[in-house]
Amino acid sequence: MPRPQRITRELLLDAAMQILDAEGLDALTMRRLGREVGAAAAMVYRFFADKEELVEALADRVFAQARQAGRTPDAAPRASIVTGWADQLHAVAHGIRRALLAHPALVPAAVRRPPRQEATLRGIDAGLGLLLAGGLDPESAAKGYQAVLFYTLGFAALEAPFAAAPDGGARDQAATHAVLAALPAEDHPHIAASIDHLYGPDLTAQFDHGLRLLITGLEAQSRTVGAVPGSR
Repeated sequence: MPRPQRITRELLLDAAMQILDAEGLDALTMRRLGREVGAAAAMVYRFFADKEELVEALADRVFAQARQAGRTPDAAPRASIVTGWADQLHAVAHGIRRALLAHPALVPAAVRRPPRQEATLRGIDAGLGLLLAGGLDPESAAKGYQAVLFYTLGFAALEAPFAAAPDGGARDQAATHAVLAALPAEDHPHIAASIDHLYGPDLTAQFDHGLRLLITGLEAQSRTVGAVPGSR
């Protein structure tokens, strides 16, 4: 007779993510998770107080994966960040989007939860560190970091409903493009002039375009702050 597997926090998170990815957030319950690993629900409650805490832990794992993918240091010497902070921030944002879209059912919960888990808090601290080390003052760094983060989370939230589709939402993009392309040019001249560039299939390119605009603005702000006498 096989030995029962040892129940650990990581085992439960692995099983919970499998349920969530396959069947959605509503299917994930403490009882169902216990059955999945061959344990009573009471065992699950030994690790997580309730479903909300479980989902927070899942989201924190995703953000930890995103930080690792973006290779953002938790702490780094100032000199090593100044030359490449914008590139690192760019990589982090792309990492967050990719990690979230790998688990689209988790996105609505991940983007609205308070940042209480350790990996998420370290990610916030590291992101702010990049901007501070790049020369921005604390207020500008905080507002700039939130602008990039909120843009990234919002873009992922808009994409999440389509992420599970085989075409990644390309069909929906094409349908929207077709509706706009069919509009009379005399009634909607600006749409007609821009139609070749509206609602294209490459959402990654669209995300990157907006992200680069944000980061370019932060780079310009950093240079302005650095040029002010007495600023760091």
